[in-house]
Amino acid sequence: MKISKFTLVSTLIALSALTTNAFADDSLSLDDKGEWEIQKNKSPIDDSENIHLYIYAEKPIKGMFGKVIRPTLNFVCRENKTDAFITWDTYLGIDSSDMITRIDSKKAVTREVYISTDNKAAFFQMPVSIIKEMSNSQKLYAQIIPYGESPVATTFNLKGLSEAVKPLRQACKW
Repeated sequence: MKISKFTLVSTLIALSALTTNAFADDSLSLDDKGEWEIQKNKSPIDDSENIHLYIYAEKPIKGMFGKVIRPTLNFVCRENKTDAFITWDTYLGIDSSDMITRIDSKKAVTREVYISTDNKAAFFQMPVSIIKEMSNSQKLYAQIIPYGESPVATTFNLKGLSEAVKPLRQACKW
């Protein structure tokens, strides 16, 4: 059976259009969700949908020994539990720390954050409240002092969060 190049290309284009349309309702356009990345998977523990939503900082920071690091702002729904944290990817210390945050032009706030078990991420208390507050905002400024280092600070572009967070809200039922 001989197929012309035109027929083959036309078929591939048609299949591509069908595939794109089949998933169009399930995905968000880049304009709607800004630069947010979304990862979904099924929990091996309870079969619920796990969602990981994250965005990279606008500018990198210098970590320990001058290492260039690009922090990430992360929102997670895992087994119906919501977490919000910034991965600084540098040693922050143990247990807890203070982190200064400023959302848009509001007053800066010093928040106590919990340090991750790998000592490189800072977890917000009351994650649902902070995510809701950020959902209606454009910028997050965050500053923390890594253990034995000078303060590091960066900003995150929150544009599109109100759309990007919808699958997470649905998965965690809030």
